[in-house]
Amino acid sequence: MIARLAATVAALATLACASPALAQSRGLEVTVKASEQPGAADAGRIRLYSQSHALVIGIDRYTGGWPRLRTGVSDARAVAAALERQGFAVTLRTDLKADALRQELRQFFARTGRDAEARLLLWYAGHGHSEGGEGFLVPADAPAATDPDFKATALHMREFGGLVRLAAAKHVLSVFDSCFSGTIFETRSAPSSAVITRATAEPVRQFLTSGDAGQRARDDGSFATLFVRALAGDERADFNGDGYVTGEELGLFLSQRMTGLTGGAQTPRHGKLLDVKYDRGDFVFALPRAPGPPGPPERGAPDLLAWAQIKDSQRAEDFETFLKAYPQSAMAPFAQQRLAAFAPRPPSAPEIVEVDGSYVALRTANVRAEPRANAAPLGQAKAEEIVAATGRLRDGSWLRVTWQGRTGWVSAALLKEIDAGEAAAWTKVKDSKRAEDFDGFVRQHPSGHFAERARGLQVALRPAPAQPAQPAQPAVGVYPAPPAAPSSLPAPGTVFKDCEACPEMVVVPAGSFTMGSPENEQGRVAHEDPQHRVTIARPFAAGKYEVTFDQWDACVNSGGCNGHRPNDRVWGGRGNRPVIDVSWSDAKAYVEWLSRRSGKRYRLLTEAEWEYAARAGTTTPFHFGSTIGTDQANYDGRYAYGAGRQGEYRGRTVPVGSFPANAFGLHDVHGNVWEWVEDCWHDSYSGAPVDGSAWTSGGDCSYRVLRGGSWYSNPWVLRAAVRSWNGSGFRLDYSGFRVARTD
Repeated sequence: MIARLAATVAALATLACASPALAQSRGLEVTVKASEQPGAADAGRIRLYSQSHALVIGIDRYTGGWPRLRTGVSDARAVAAALERQGFAVTLRTDLKADALRQELRQFFARTGRDAEARLLLWYAGHGHSEGGEGFLVPADAPAATDPDFKATALHMREFGGLVRLAAAKHVLSVFDSCFSGTIFETRSAPSSAVITRATAEPVRQFLTSGDAGQRARDDGSFATLFVRALAGDERADFNGDGYVTGEELGLFLSQRMTGLTGGAQTPRHGKLLDVKYDRGDFVFALPRAPGPPGPPERGAPDLLAWAQIKDSQRAEDFETFLKAYPQSAMAPFAQQRLAAFAPRPPSAPEIVEVDGSYVALRTANVRAEPRANAAPLGQAKAEEIVAATGRLRDGSWLRVTWQGRTGWVSAALLKEIDAGEAAAWTKVKDSKRAEDFDGFVRQHPSGHFAERARGLQVALRPAPAQPAQPAQPAVGVYPAPPAAPSSLPAPGTVFKDCEACPEMVVVPAGSFTMGSPENEQGRVAHEDPQHRVTIARPFAAGKYEVTFDQWDACVNSGGCNGHRPNDRVWGGRGNRPVIDVSWSDAKAYVEWLSRRSGKRYRLLTEAEWEYAARAGTTTPFHFGSTIGTDQANYDGRYAYGAGRQGEYRGRTVPVGSFPANAFGLHDVHGNVWEWVEDCWHDSYSGAPVDGSAWTSGGDCSYRVLRGGSWYSNPWVLRAAVRSWNGSGFRLDYSGFRVARTD
């Protein structure tokens, strides 16, 4: 799923049963038909289930390198409430780490599911991952999929298949609001029964996923909303109008609706375990209100029932018949795909429009022999590389480019058109070592794509004038650059306070550094790329520590900070622990108050300033080296990074300054609390400023960047290059901030 946070909730929260009266209704009786033939007589009522249990899991707060999610937890809450209304005894769990996820699943299937007459439903909303035809559930603390520890942390779906078999319950339905390969289990999609018969009560293990391998699940609540509506009868998932929704009908409904909603970009999968003991029955939900009088079936229902019968067929004529009978069906495109697989035809040549333009690669882009994603690769155009475009598909999705003397195709989403004159000028000067060459480029193209980079090189390449001796020297590896204007700050390394209630500040020297992570850094993720050189031309002051509760309370007591008194979680008092439960908007209110109180211009650090100050002249993952220990920072020490060691997990913040400072004099840049910075969220550094300024154009400015990791994070999340984000209004118990001052 697309990564982003919804809301912070307590881990392992439990949704209690509503009432004793509801608890007595956990079973389900149904009316069965004597056969599946139309007009078959009723064969009486049977007690299909004695008990109904649901385990609902939502994960938003990923800490190991996976993007945060917006709606995993809120969707789980909505589904839990809907299942309660259906008569399920519901357990809700959120933000589970690996060990807790395995424990909850084993408890649910092995213990809760020991009643042979019960039904079990699992709902999981969080990241899923497919690799080499194998599926994985991604717990909150899982490292990136490229990390060697990923497969040891994530839950392999073959392991999940074993857990499902632990249940004695006759019917088990697992719903994953995640995208997976179809090999979660070895499955088949059984024909959909027109009515409920006694065969429906046979054992079954079914699953539903919100998408297929390689697809990106919408992180907007769509799948959960449709699921809840289907159970409430607000949308027609009961195709035969008998007052029940079966697991197979639910799968058909969700497949049709999500496929239409996303234009085929997200195609839910459903099926049954390929096991003679678990593939005969069908999960059953009773609609909350009785069905109306018989009438014509809803338009589209017959085609879905027919599709369920033939979609796994190996006969071309089945799909030909389907297309003749239902040419307007939402499943028609899929029938055409299956039919084409039986009798491949050479694809028609795409219509090409001739163009003549210059483009720059926004990130590393595959150059392919033909305009399709699975075409043979010719190579890669590097981020910021310029290519000449000679044609494009009529729909604009692919561009034909001349690249390194060859002709190939690049996805248009990876390229940006730029002025041909700027492209020629940049090609001429980009490798120059003379500042005046970049002076001329900026004069000619002041708002071009490469203007910011050129300005940074202007500063970096211009010789520094003689400077008076400074009492403090920059750290090794920092290359001083002259300030663009005189600064009112004291010398680099100086510690000062502007008022009694103000934070202690440390002056950070000007300099240059490489922002982002190298390809071989353990735990690295794509949005730490591309690495790029940043030059910070002027010294600036940064908080020696993260802002504390005492400092925040001083703001509130004097009428500032919107009167917000954050929750300290009773972790030993407020005092000099870093303030938590504050949003980016709260942090902005604090620096505005601090500016009024001190008469100086305070602000948040920019993302580039934060990484520059955190590294303090180093290039290793942490300012103290390539490994980390809990005597150096506050994080979840039960996990080790690289060749490092395990340590303690404190499970809370610690007072600021509990660990040694880096070479610039800043404490706690790794761990304790995430720190809000000024910048809007961007998915990569392509086009990022190179002068250390805040990046507040483009991207998504409803989400702001967080840096540094926290007491809750695994060690690889504390690396200097790690980037995270959250909505600007979210208040979290692991997020705080540090302030800055320029003059």
